[in-house]
Amino acid sequence: MKSLIERWGPRLVAHLNVSFDLTIVMCAAVAASRLSGKTLEPRVLACSGMLALFWAAETFAVRYYDRWANRSGVEETAMVSLLALGATLALGVLRFLSPDSSSLPGPGEYFLLLWPAVLLPRMLLFRKLEYREPPLREVLIVGIGPMAQATADDFADPSRRPVRIVGNLRFEGETGEALGGVGDLERCLRAMPVDEVYVAGHPGKNAAEMQQVVRVCERFGIPFALPAYSVRLERARPAVPAAVEDGYLHYLTHAPRPFQRSLKRLFDIFTSALALLVLSPVLLAVAALIKLTSKGPIFFKQARVGLHVRPFNMFKFRTMVVIDELPQLINVLRGDMSVVGPRPPVPREVAQYEPWQRRRLSVRPGLTCIWQVSGRDQISFQQWMYLDMRYIDHWSLAEDLSLILQTFPVVLTGRGAS
Repeated sequence: MKSLIERWGPRLVAHLNVSFDLTIVMCAAVAASRLSGKTLEPRVLACSGMLALFWAAETFAVRYYDRWANRSGVEETAMVSLLALGATLALGVLRFLSPDSSSLPGPGEYFLLLWPAVLLPRMLLFRKLEYREPPLREVLIVGIGPMAQATADDFADPSRRPVRIVGNLRFEGETGEALGGVGDLERCLRAMPVDEVYVAGHPGKNAAEMQQVVRVCERFGIPFALPAYSVRLERARPAVPAAVEDGYLHYLTHAPRPFQRSLKRLFDIFTSALALLVLSPVLLAVAALIKLTSKGPIFFKQARVGLHVRPFNMFKFRTMVVIDELPQLINVLRGDMSVVGPRPPVPREVAQYEPWQRRRLSVRPGLTCIWQVSGRDQISFQQWMYLDMRYIDHWSLAEDLSLILQTFPVVLTGRGAS
């Protein structure tokens, strides 16, 4: 019964959330019109229906109801605010195009009714009802001995964040089924996405191989975990239990800075939404020209490699000129990309990376980075990779803002492009 609820419950809640929001979008338009003392005319009902269609389109574009989005409360609030603002702007356009705009609801009243009516049920009800399975972590365990088996058993605990073990590697002297030995770690990290490497070895017996694993993970930019204890403890307890709750010490290859990275994501959401709004006349004009002058889809989807080697489709206009990059703002809004970050590579490029170059995949790819403002096609591939490593190692919000300001003159003048 539980598995059935977990399987169908989230879908049911998602459908209820969609139906509720569409109803609220329409009712808010009617209520805003009535609050202004206007009579309920057929054009108001038609307007509410068009706003519901617009809401459906914009939420689909940003994957708002995607069960795997796992947005934080702050991100959720930002997304609802932008969606409500988008619907309000759509109402403004309808009023502008209408021959009798006075009969339609006012945008101010509409926004003040719509925003809380969508946000509060989402935060207080639907997010709690919806079974949101945490993102699946894919881990590689180095070792097949008792510690590795105990680690795998811990991952099977249903109360913990879900983990998929992509495989095990053997230490020297171990026998049993595995993907290979420690020397095969680079091959495995190239062949499959791995969120973290657990080194289930004994520092006394496997010190050299454990050091080898650490060096490979550092070159690839892959988080790794080392055993917290090398001796047997009977009464002693760690001073900070949460730091070693799974028996491992966890290491990252760059400073986490969670608060700044949350601000970075909020900046991405608002900046991409604002840019799409400002550029909407250009986007619509280009889309119309593409449709009128050629057959086929408006957008060209190109396979790219994102954070931790996970693939995604990057959007471009099918124009084959510089303006075709603008739809990538949709990727930023959806979370595939960031405004600032290493440019997302194509799969065949990643297949040829040296180990240290794969560390550029340890952060979310972006629209612009140091390469764009440092000569672009005038610098070598090797220099490009070093610039990305420099960005990852010294990242800050101030650095992002500086790169954005430097990007505008480069794009406008075409400096450094072949």
